[in-house]
Order: sequence, then structure tokens, then C-alpha cells
Amino acid sequence: MQDKEVLSGAECKILVKSPAAEVVKDHALVDSHDGVLALIPKSEGAHSICVHCAAKDRLASWVGAGRKLRWSIAFDVLGASSLGLLSDPKNVAHLSDLKGAQAQVDLLLERINAISTENDYEKAFEAKFVKASEAVNMDVAAFKFLQIILITGVTAFQIHNLAKFLQRNKFLECCLPIAMRMKPVI
Repeated sequence: MQDKEVLSGAECKILVKSPAAEVVKDHALVDSHDGVLALIPKSEGAHSICVHCAAKDRLASWVGAGRKLRWSIAFDVLGASSLGLLSDPKNVAHLSDLKGAQAQVDLLLERINAISTENDYEKAFEAKFVKASEAVNMDVAAFKFLQIILITGVTAFQIHNLAKFLQRNKFLECCLPIAMRMKPVI
């Protein structure tokens, strides 16, 4: 397409119609204006090729109304009898050109599958890790609780023995104030 600014304001398509006026090929035109369109018709006869541009919005349809577009299209029509008459075989669409899109889609699907498999593995690994982490946390909490009980018991035992020692040797009477040394009278 020669007028490139119209393509940005419109949705253009190439429509190939069979002799029965049915659309057999619909090819959207995007920013890249050069390309190859291949068609193997299922029926014989004269096929028509139309370029149809529709405005994307109202303003574009009003501004571009009645505007003529310049197109340059080159056709290579091949048939069983015309294969020997090609002037430049470089311009012919090859099977590799047509399979390029399929290869890209296959590559994309393989990548999506690989990412999905990796995500599943990571979820399973994370679940195992969380379970092991919770078990270790429970063991550590139980050990800490046992440590607290042992330290409390040892502390109580030491205070009890220290108090008995001080009472037996009467160290409390010399160090305490007089008011606290007296035993209460009952």
C-alpha cells in the first residue's frame, strides 16, 4: 500500500472470493505492507480479489471518506501447466514461508508447556519445603519450652537451697535491718 497513513486509521483486509462469491481467504493488513499471500483454491474458475478498508472510528471515516488509495500488487498464478514458465523463482512462496508461522506457534506452545511444568514442580517443591519447615519450627518450639521449664526448675531449686543455707548459717540476721530481724509474735 502506497499511502501508509491511511492504514493506521483503518482496518484493511484482502478478501479472495470464489466464483460463487464466497470469501475463501481473508488476510488482514498490518503495519508491514510487504508480504506473501498464498491460496490453493478448492474450486476452478475466476476468483476475485478485493481490498476492503473500514475506518476504526467515526472521525477517521469522515476524514477519509471518498479518498482513493494507491496499491501495488504483484500476482504469481501457478498451476500444473505453469510451473515451467516462472520468470523469477525467488518471488514464489515456498513451503518454508508458509510453515514459519506454524513453527513460531509450536515454539510458543512448547515454551508455555515448559513454564507450566516448571511452575508445577516449584509448587510441589514449595509445599514439601513448607511442611518440613513447619515440622522443624514445631520441634524448635517444643525444645525451647523444655528449656524454659528446666531453667525455671533449676532456678527454683537454687533459690530454695540458698535460702536454707542462709537460714542455717544465720547470715540473714546480720544483714537485715532490725525491724526485719524480729520474729513476729503470735
